Parts: sequence; C-alpha cells; structure tokens
Amino acid sequence: MDARSFNRYLDPLKRRTRLMATRSVLDRVDNSGGRQTVQIHRYGGMDGDTGIERFQNYGFASWPKQGAESVDLALGGNGAHRVTICVDDRRFYFRVTDEGDVAVYDDRGQYAWLSATGIKVSSPLGIDAETTQTLRLAGKVVQIHATDEFRFDVNGHGQVWLPTKVDTWQTGEVAGTAHPITPPEVPE
Repeated sequence: MDARSFNRYLDPLKRRTRLMATRSVLDRVDNSGGRQTVQIHRYGGMDGDTGIERFQNYGFASWPKQGAESVDLALGGNGAHRVTICVDDRRFYFRVTDEGDVAVYDDRGQYAWLSATGIKVSSPLGIDAETTQTLRLAGKVVQIHATDEFRFDVNGHGQVWLPTKVDTWQTGEVAGTAHPITPPEVPE
C-alpha cells in the first residue's frame, strides 16, 4: 500500500481523534428537561452544536451564564454524540488562598468557602437557613451580631432589638415596652 492510500484510510481516524475533546463557549443553556443541555460554539470558527448534554457532579448544580467556557467530548470520536463535562467562567473566578481550600461561588458575590482557617459563608443578598427539625448552633463561643435589627420569636412571643430600644411581645408585657440595652461590642 502506498503512502497516499494509507493516509486516505487514516484521514477519518485523524479527524475523529482531533475532535474527541474540544474547548467551546456557551451560547445558551436549557435547564427545563431532565438533564441540562447547552448550545455551544467551538474555538477556531467551527459551527455551533445544540442540545448537548451537560454532565454535572452529583450533588452540585449550576446554571452557567452565556459566554462561559466548556470542555466537550465527542464520545468515541462521534461528533453526533457530544457531551459537556466541565464549565468554567473566568469572568467570575473566585481565588482561594491556600492549597486544599474549596469554594462554591457565583457571579453575584455569594460564596461558601472551606478554608484552612474555617468556613465562611457570605452573601450580599441574604442567607436563609430553614428546617422542620432542630437548627442548632454550638461552639466554644457563639456570637450573633446585627447592626440594625435583631428579631426572635417562639410560638407568638418574642422581641425586636433595635439600636435604641427593645420591642417585646412576651406574655405579661405590652408590645413596645422600653427596655434599657447596652449592646456588647462584637468584632466581625
């Protein structure tokens, strides 16, 4: 067999091998089905693909923004059977500071960061923790700090602590009863 004939047989294999793993940019995400699908266009000017299944790690879910980058595989070198296995977005990169740190974050400035010094959860939008069972906070030192208002209630009885007064609705007291307060200085 001459070299030209040999190369003609190898060309389809070369094409399939070259396209097995590609880098792409997300154009659209469809989160309406049983598995998320994406529409992508590949680097190098290649035409885009639609309806590509996006595999996510069990227990973690995300909805990436348009323009995020992905790594895509053509299973068995078959371009008709593509899957997206990884999505990243350098526009919203969260920099951890120590080896072994882990963070979950988004484009809104929210994060949960497991670091070498402890766990930090932060959100400019608010944080809700809810359970139908017991919610327990325990530690050697427990600090709760509010700048504008601290509110608690149990079965219709409670208090609102404001910077200048405490409003209460406990049994035997009238709502709005003034109580002297001296808030402790709590470092953040």
